[in-house]
Amino acid sequence: MNLALKNEDAIRDYLLGRVGDEALLADYEELLFADEEFAGLAELVEDALVNDFVFGKLNEIDRADFGATLSLRPDRRAKVALARALREKANPPVAEKAAESSFFDSLRAFFRDPLRSAALAVVAIGLVVFAVILLGRPKTDELAELKTIYGGGRTTETRLSDFDYAPLAATRGATEEREKSRLRRIENGLLERAEKNPADAEAQHALGVFYLTQRKFAEAAAALEKAAAVADRDARVLNDLGSVYFEQARTEPAEKRLETLARALENFSRAVTAAPDFRPALFNRALCLQELRLGGQAKAAWNAYLEKDADSGWADEARKNLERLEQSNANSKTAARVLDDFLAAYRNRDPETMWIIDSQTREMVSGVWLADQLSRRFVDARSRGDDAAAAETIDALKTIGELEKTRTADFFVAEMAAFYEKADPRRLAELRRAKEFLGEGYKTSTGGDDETARALFERARQSFAAAGSLWEAAVAEHWIAFCDGYLKNLTESGRRFERLEKFAAEKKYRWLRAVVLYRLSTNAYFLNDHSESLKYDLASEKLMDEIGDTAGQNYVFSEIAASYYEIGELEKALGYAGRATFADQSYYASEKQTWRNQGNTSMILGRAEFSHAALAFALEHGEKAKSIADREYVFNSLRNVALGYAAVGDYDRARAALDESLRVAAALDDEKSRRILSAKSVWLFGQVERLAGNCPAALAKYDEALAAYRDFPEETVDLYRIHKGRLQCYQTLGETEKLRSELETARGLLEEYRAEIVEDENRNVFFDREQTVADIAVETALTGGDAAAAFELAEEAKARSLLDFMRGESSFDGKESRFATATRHLALAEIQARMPAGAQLVEYAVLPGRVAVWTIDRERFGYAETPVGTAELERKIDDFRRALIVEKENRDRIAGLGADLYRLLVAPVQSRLDPARPVCFVPDKALFRLPFGALFSKAGERFLVEELTPLYAPSASVFVLASENARRRENERDERLLSVGNPRFDAAENPSLVDLPAAAFEAEEIGRLYPNARLLTGVGADKASVLNGLNDCRVFHFAGHYVTNEISAPHSKLLLAGRDGALPLSELPALRLPALKLVVLSACGTSLDRLYRGEGAVGAARAFLAAGAPVVVASGWPVDSEATAALMIEFHRGRREKGLAVPEALRRAQLALLGGANERFRRPFYWAAFAPTGGLTNY
Repeated sequence: MNLALKNEDAIRDYLLGRVGDEALLADYEELLFADEEFAGLAELVEDALVNDFVFGKLNEIDRADFGATLSLRPDRRAKVALARALREKANPPVAEKAAESSFFDSLRAFFRDPLRSAALAVVAIGLVVFAVILLGRPKTDELAELKTIYGGGRTTETRLSDFDYAPLAATRGATEEREKSRLRRIENGLLERAEKNPADAEAQHALGVFYLTQRKFAEAAAALEKAAAVADRDARVLNDLGSVYFEQARTEPAEKRLETLARALENFSRAVTAAPDFRPALFNRALCLQELRLGGQAKAAWNAYLEKDADSGWADEARKNLERLEQSNANSKTAARVLDDFLAAYRNRDPETMWIIDSQTREMVSGVWLADQLSRRFVDARSRGDDAAAAETIDALKTIGELEKTRTADFFVAEMAAFYEKADPRRLAELRRAKEFLGEGYKTSTGGDDETARALFERARQSFAAAGSLWEAAVAEHWIAFCDGYLKNLTESGRRFERLEKFAAEKKYRWLRAVVLYRLSTNAYFLNDHSESLKYDLASEKLMDEIGDTAGQNYVFSEIAASYYEIGELEKALGYAGRATFADQSYYASEKQTWRNQGNTSMILGRAEFSHAALAFALEHGEKAKSIADREYVFNSLRNVALGYAAVGDYDRARAALDESLRVAAALDDEKSRRILSAKSVWLFGQVERLAGNCPAALAKYDEALAAYRDFPEETVDLYRIHKGRLQCYQTLGETEKLRSELETARGLLEEYRAEIVEDENRNVFFDREQTVADIAVETALTGGDAAAAFELAEEAKARSLLDFMRGESSFDGKESRFATATRHLALAEIQARMPAGAQLVEYAVLPGRVAVWTIDRERFGYAETPVGTAELERKIDDFRRALIVEKENRDRIAGLGADLYRLLVAPVQSRLDPARPVCFVPDKALFRLPFGALFSKAGERFLVEELTPLYAPSASVFVLASENARRRENERDERLLSVGNPRFDAAENPSLVDLPAAAFEAEEIGRLYPNARLLTGVGADKASVLNGLNDCRVFHFAGHYVTNEISAPHSKLLLAGRDGALPLSELPALRLPALKLVVLSACGTSLDRLYRGEGAVGAARAFLAAGAPVVVASGWPVDSEATAALMIEFHRGRREKGLAVPEALRRAQLALLGGANERFRRPFYWAAFAPTGGLTNY
């Protein structure tokens, strides 16, 4: 730093605004904040300037310069006002002295007079009060100055709460560059106040607004979220927070934009709720709806705004936005309009417009597909002898073919056009008949009669084939396979689609192949194979992107979003729903596909708790259904609207929507459809009344719905939901006897569904969603003081599918695991009688408002609980994991967070645990993500693993069965080892994965500890060799890469070498590995792919338990290869050389790293990821 800056003359020049150099200004400001001595000197110089200014002792130039700074420095104006007040109080009106003293002489003379000293004290007290008030209200100064900076042009499209109208700046950055110094000073002032007053909503709000004007969205959101946490009904704060998310969304890709805009809309809507006439929020809400492409909702919102503001600059912008919405309606076009537009572009020889129209209208059912329209037009022209029209039409068709061939290497339309050009009258007549059958098939299929539609498509296929149009015969074949799928003939449908896919690939018909891949995805979805469905969808989307088929992409995006929604992957569902919402529709938007997208998006947003956004999409969905004029579309939309209104607490409108849905259902022609749909609306009426807090009315509706459903026993899921609603009502009303009775009914239905849902993954998803019933049952028993009954009810809901695997009640069909029956859990008495003598067990149930904790051994049963909210507990676990994995260097933070969780989860039962015996922890819900061994005991100043020997099981029943499984194998002394290390995986298929030489070393060193070992590394670690080794090994150690499947845990895999270089988890249950004593999965995240609230952790560890392993050592996060090698070698050495049982051997290995010479490996990240899961072993 330049020492010359600390010269009084230099400081004086700075304070008089005479420093123009930006670098020097930055140096001065840094000194003011970082150097207390400099800040004190500057304050003295400034006080002298203020005094000289008030007493008229500045020369003309200095006075002018100082006066110019006052408009920019409210704090300096306050000092001038204070000095003037001092002068008036301390100097009564007497004749002025002939000679005036200096500033410091004046002060000395002033303090000699007691009256003057007293006056100063009074004024000083006033100054302190004034300063406190000033510092507590940051917006009046810095924000006022900020508004003057942006008075000529705003930086955000949204309307900020405290800013007047200014047009949107044409260019960005010029103002910021020009006002760099002022903006830096404003930021420093606001930042200082916000840091001094972190709970001051005004200070945080002002800082957030500043950052928003600078387009620093992360900083703006952080400050405004803090403000909103304190002032959650302040419309100004909520509006500006919404503005941050809106502006941020406009910079994001489509897959992020929907969620961020939904967040913006939530805040704008909350602001309007808090202050219904608050114009900035009304303006921004309309803008957000428009950005979400909800044209009808946006129009209504803009018109509502204009009712409040008709003649401002903001009103002018509102009217312009309304004009844009009117223009966007032109994107919804009839088939005839599409054809006219294309022919106009063709006649103008405009290839770009032709390409845009062609690429956005490849939709068959609606009749807009140009290849079909032009071929029909050609046939019609030739049949009536209009040679000019025929010539133009065939040339237009050939032009499309040439565009698609040259731009996307797709030969479908080019070859079809060449065929039509040479077709004779006989062929043309056959083609006309074929097209009529095809059109009738479309209409019939759309009406829901797939059987009749299939027959029409078959006749179309035969006629196309007879005429020689193999292209359109393939299209008809595609529709036959489509109908087969909806008629549940999935095997035949799949065969047809697979033949078509091969045909299309060979002929380079890329559009047809993309469509067929999409249909194969739908079939896989019907078969509940979500991973296969996703694979086909992604392949289809990639191909559609390459050929520019935006209409097809829109279909696929929506399907992928729905798949993710079904399995609860809401972030991914929102991403693909966003891609569907913001797909390129600059020319054409399919009404029916838009309707589907809006319905899917409404459900996804509702599940993600973006209730206002969900309602907006539901309302738009309803308006779109009316324009389509299909009663069932309208009915489904009205139910969505009712759910949307209920979610935002507008129960009267929800009831009105359901009343209308009942009227629509009553008008349906088919009696069965009419009665089922009416029953669905009545059931939903009950849900709305329950959410509204009107349980008596809800129960009446549930009873009415139950009566209606008696004639439709196949509607089992709805019946269960009705009983679940009654159960929740009885809990709310405190009607204990009815609650218990309804619990029995609901639990009985759940057990029926457990038997009916035969696929493992689908069962896990269903019971994850329905865990509420199990929780209510546990809560009811605890409220009644029966801790033992509560334990059994909690145990009943845990890991039941894994229990079926372990008892052999499952089969395998080559793609997924299925269950013949649903087995029961073990009763408490049976658990105590059969658990290992040396074991003790701690089981948890995470309930609303508390965590229930049971302790069990062979002789004792105990219960404790700790009060903590579910969301708070999950946040604590997330923070702890983040500290362990990301902030791994911060021991103090890790210890603090670990101690807090130890206090909540272990301390209540610590006195009942014997440190000399292993402890099996049975987690629940988010607790599966918690490494108990890394929890920290403040009393002992050590980690839990230093006090206890932990192991884990997903349920007490699983623990008992796995322990018995281990006991049957404990006398086998010949531990044949299969040690797999660093397989040479396909790097092209896994480009993000690296070679793991430490894993190869690990496998080799562990192999030396076992006399009977088989080592597979590098290219030798192929699938066939691994499977062969698994058949007769006793210990399986895998050190390599584990790849999780984001859509379906059964398709996660251990990477191996060779052509079939992977072992998917889905294949493990079929292996049945009764010889295995121990499995060690020394790879990243092998214990937890997905977490289900009922089944628990689903991943590689569970798969090996299901295959017959008594105990599996697996990891909870991505691990360090070198540290893991050291840990695993030490673990196996403990087993082989010291005869330690698995839990103790792992504990000793972890303690070795914790207390070892390698300081880096002492951190919990390196040793706490691994844990034994399953049963207790003595080997």
